Amino acid sequence: MKLEEKYKFNTSDDDEEPLENFIDDTEGILSHCLSTKQIEDFISFFFG
Repeated sequence: MKLEEKYKFNTSDDDEEPLENFIDDTEGILSHCLSTKQIEDFISFFFG
């Protein structure tokens, strides 16, 4: 808590988007350069 006050940052999870939204956004970005199979493999590897 002292570090938060000193450096004026917040470590709570209130502002973070849910994992599902993050994964959806990641899939959207990857779809520009990868095939569906490659995207599924990527998501499974990192979030599976």
